[in-house]
Amino acid sequence: MTRQAAMNEALTYLADARYHRVFHLASRTPSHQRRDKRFRVTYSDIGRPACENEDEEAGKATVFFCGGLFAGRWFGACIKADLVLKARGVRLINIDRPGMGGTDEVPLSERLNVFMGTS
Repeated sequence: MTRQAAMNEALTYLADARYHRVFHLASRTPSHQRRDKRFRVTYSDIGRPACENEDEEAGKATVFFCGGLFAGRWFGACIKADLVLKARGVRLINIDRPGMGGTDEVPLSERLNVFMGTS
Protein backbone atom coordinates (compact mmCIF):
# COMPACT_ATOMS: atom_id res chain seq x y z
CA MET A 1 0.00 0.00 0.00
CA THR A 2 1.36 3.40 -0.91
CA ARG A 3 1.71 6.13 1.64
CA GLN A 4 -1.10 8.13 0.00
CA ALA A 5 -3.40 5.10 -0.02
CA ALA A 6 -2.67 4.47 3.68
CA MET A 7 -3.35 8.13 4.46
CA ASN A 8 -6.67 8.01 2.58
CA GLU A 9 -7.69 4.82 4.41
CA ALA A 10 -6.87 6.38 7.80
CA LEU A 11 -8.78 9.57 7.00
CA THR A 12 -11.80 7.59 5.81
CA TYR A 13 -11.74 5.52 9.02
CA LEU A 14 -11.49 8.59 11.27
CA ALA A 15 -14.16 10.50 9.35
CA ASP A 16 -16.74 7.80 10.12
CA ALA A 17 -19.83 9.52 11.56
CA ARG A 18 -19.91 7.04 14.46
CA TYR A 19 -16.88 8.86 15.95
CA HIS A 20 -18.57 12.26 15.69
CA ARG A 21 -21.84 12.01 17.62
CA VAL A 22 -23.22 14.95 19.62
CA PHE A 23 -25.99 15.48 22.15
CA HIS A 24 -26.96 18.49 24.24
CA LEU A 25 -28.01 18.61 27.88
CA ALA A 26 -29.86 21.31 29.73
CA SER A 27 -27.48 23.60 31.61
CA ARG A 28 -26.09 21.57 34.48
CA THR A 29 -23.42 23.89 35.77
CA PRO A 30 -23.49 27.36 37.23
CA SER A 31 -21.12 28.59 34.50
CA HIS A 32 -23.41 27.35 31.70
CA GLN A 33 -26.59 28.54 33.42
CA ARG A 34 -25.16 32.03 33.67
CA ARG A 35 -24.66 32.01 29.90
CA ASP A 36 -28.10 30.43 29.26
CA LYS A 37 -26.36 27.73 27.25
CA ARG A 38 -27.01 24.06 26.65
CA PHE A 39 -24.11 21.73 27.47
CA ARG A 40 -22.62 20.03 24.39
CA VAL A 41 -21.25 16.47 24.71
CA THR A 42 -19.40 14.62 21.95
CA TYR A 43 -19.10 10.85 21.88
CA SER A 44 -18.49 7.80 19.71
CA ASP A 45 -20.84 4.86 19.22
CA ILE A 46 -18.94 1.96 17.68
CA GLY A 47 -19.10 -1.81 17.42
CA ARG A 48 -22.49 -3.45 17.11
CA PRO A 49 -25.03 -1.02 15.63
CA ALA A 50 -27.85 0.09 17.91
CA CYS A 51 -31.07 -1.88 17.47
CA GLU A 52 -34.19 -0.33 16.01
CA ASN A 53 -36.29 -0.82 19.14
CA GLU A 54 -35.83 -1.51 22.85
CA ASP A 55 -37.10 -5.10 22.64
CA GLU A 56 -34.32 -6.01 20.20
CA GLU A 57 -31.73 -4.21 22.36
CA ALA A 58 -32.63 -6.22 25.49
CA GLY A 59 -29.97 -8.77 26.39
CA LYS A 60 -27.34 -7.37 24.03
CA ALA A 61 -24.10 -6.00 25.42
CA THR A 62 -23.57 -2.25 25.49
CA VAL A 63 -20.55 -0.77 27.27
CA PHE A 64 -20.59 2.87 28.36
CA PHE A 65 -16.92 3.81 28.68
CA CYS A 66 -15.84 6.87 30.66
CA GLY A 67 -12.09 6.78 30.34
CA GLY A 68 -9.60 8.70 32.39
CA LEU A 69 -6.79 11.00 31.36
CA PHE A 70 -6.96 11.49 27.60
CA ALA A 71 -9.19 8.50 26.77
CA GLY A 72 -12.02 10.24 24.97
CA ARG A 73 -14.12 9.15 22.02
CA TRP A 74 -10.99 8.47 19.96
CA PHE A 75 -9.85 5.69 22.29
CA GLY A 76 -11.64 3.04 20.22
CA ALA A 77 -10.26 4.41 16.97
CA CYS A 78 -6.67 4.24 18.19
CA ILE A 79 -6.86 0.52 18.86
CA LYS A 80 -9.31 -0.28 16.01
CA ALA A 81 -11.71 -1.58 18.64
CA ASP A 82 -14.60 -1.42 16.18
CA LEU A 83 -13.48 -4.64 14.46
CA VAL A 84 -13.26 -6.62 17.70
CA LEU A 85 -16.49 -5.17 19.10
CA LYS A 86 -18.46 -6.05 15.96
CA ALA A 87 -17.08 -9.59 15.97
CA ARG A 88 -18.20 -10.00 19.61
CA GLY A 89 -21.57 -8.27 19.15
CA VAL A 90 -20.74 -5.48 21.62
CA ARG A 91 -21.69 -1.81 21.31
CA LEU A 92 -19.30 0.77 22.85
CA ILE A 93 -20.39 4.32 23.71
CA ASN A 94 -17.44 6.49 24.68
CA ILE A 95 -17.89 10.14 25.73
CA ASP A 96 -15.44 13.01 25.71
CA ARG A 97 -14.92 14.50 29.15
CA PRO A 98 -15.61 18.21 29.74
CA GLY A 99 -13.05 20.28 27.86
CA MET A 100 -11.91 17.33 25.72
CA GLY A 101 -12.74 16.85 22.05
CA GLY A 102 -15.93 18.73 21.27
CA THR A 103 -17.45 18.53 24.76
CA ASP A 104 -17.91 21.96 26.32
CA GLU A 105 -15.33 23.09 28.80
CA VAL A 106 -16.30 23.83 32.39
CA PRO A 107 -14.33 25.30 35.29
CA LEU A 108 -12.13 22.79 37.11
CA SER A 109 -14.27 23.06 40.25
CA GLU A 110 -17.33 21.80 38.30
CA ARG A 111 -15.64 19.24 36.05
CA LEU A 112 -16.16 16.01 38.04
CA ASN A 113 -19.82 16.75 38.79
CA VAL A 114 -20.51 17.54 35.15
CA PHE A 115 -18.69 14.43 33.89
CA MET A 116 -20.60 12.19 36.28
CA GLY A 117 -23.84 13.91 35.29
CA THR A 118 -23.40 13.08 31.61
CA SER A 119 -22.96 9.36 32.27
